[in-house]
Amino acid sequence: IDGSSLSGSAPLQRPGGARGVVALIAKVTDAVCAAHQRGIIHRDLKPSNVLLDRDGEPHVVDFGVAKATGARAMLEATQSGEFLGTIAWAAPEQVSGDPAQIDTRTDVYSLGMLLYACLTGQRPYPCDGSVTDVIRAITEGEPRPPSSINPKVGGELETIVLKALAKDPARRYQSAGALHKDLHHYLAGEPIDAKRDSALYVIRKTLRRHLIPTVFSAVILLLILGAAIGAMALYRDARLEAEKANTIRVFLEDTFASVEPAAGGHDVTLRETLDEAVHWVDVALSGRPEIDASVRITIGNSYRALELAIRVRE
Repeated sequence: IDGSSLSGSAPLQRPGGARGVVALIAKVTDAVCAAHQRGIIHRDLKPSNVLLDRDGEPHVVDFGVAKATGARAMLEATQSGEFLGTIAWAAPEQVSGDPAQIDTRTDVYSLGMLLYACLTGQRPYPCDGSVTDVIRAITEGEPRPPSSINPKVGGELETIVLKALAKDPARRYQSAGALHKDLHHYLAGEPIDAKRDSALYVIRKTLRRHLIPTVFSAVILLLILGAAIGAMALYRDARLEAEKANTIRVFLEDTFASVEPAAGGHDVTLRETLDEAVHWVDVALSGRPEIDASVRITIGNSYRALELAIRVRE
């Protein structure tokens, strides 16, 4: 280890910007998760306790109660007795003075602090003034949204950070493993668990992640749907034409079968037959407009042909 550490005084400069920071903190979170699985709570996670080796890989050091180095102010000193940790980086339950409230979620809070500091170069609360003022900010103040300091921090990443920094441990990630999982969801472009209560968010994120397959599937679905609609339309047209033909056949049979000699015994004329056909259409096809129109067109053409024949004969 070369002794270099993460710095809270300026955003961590790594390839990939915010994604590089997330990838680094994910490794730190993985190390903390491994410690938790062995029953160890760090209680003093801060930049000086995360060292980078020559390959840029992070190493978490000083597990347990860290020792103060130098004559720094109380805010930067590790305390013993009722308080264990570093006040400026401590969780609300740590500064409450009740050790029974401290559990693995306390380290989750500190990981959120590290992530916030690396992304913004600042702490989420002012750390100036007296210890009392700082403790009040930690226990009562709301963290400034990291995107207000670093616009490159998007909504999803900000959600992760603020969930890790929730004052109520019950509202935080319930383990370092859960935080680690969401950091990897973010890096993979997957829906983060912190927003899984939003169905619209999950759908939008899933579609964005699988954009090409989704578009391809949508095109195929539209083609299939279009073909089905076309087939249904052809089937409907064919059925309608068959129904028209059958209706016209019945029309002709009924019309000519119902023709009776007129009064006086003379033969029934073609005009009289057509007039009877019009009456038949009015009665039989009143609720079938498409077939009604087709038959009326046929009758109209017959009327025109009859008038033409009469004029020619005259």
